[in-house]
Amino acid sequence: MNALDNEPPPLRKWDILEIWVSTLPDPHYKFCICICPIRYLFFFINSDPPYGRRARRVAVHISNFELQCITHDSYVNTTWLPSIAAEDVGNARASERHRRGSVPPSLRARICEAAKSHNVLTADQLAAVLEN
Repeated sequence: MNALDNEPPPLRKWDILEIWVSTLPDPHYKFCICICPIRYLFFFINSDPPYGRRARRVAVHISNFELQCITHDSYVNTTWLPSIAAEDVGNARASERHRRGSVPPSLRARICEAAKSHNVLTADQLAAVLEN
């Protein structure tokens, strides 16, 4: 937190938060990659590859050594970019324990390439992924 005003640091694109996602069918904590800090658009980091054949083909594999916050190989489904409830994001940001760092540049590039390789995201979502 900022020592002057007790506020968490600003949310930035590519920040990783561990968020309690209340809107999932089975609500639970997820590692989430911020794509748009204004609209709260996030990619999820999943333990397993996506179920759908198309989504599985364009999922980004993350080796456990690429991110300090994961303990096993994981996946980013680049075909789904949900907006997470502001309250859930705010709760995660308020806790230093749930702020898990940032996605390194090499992984950012792979996520962007995967998102460009399919036509599943809307033009607006894809623009959010690709813009600096």
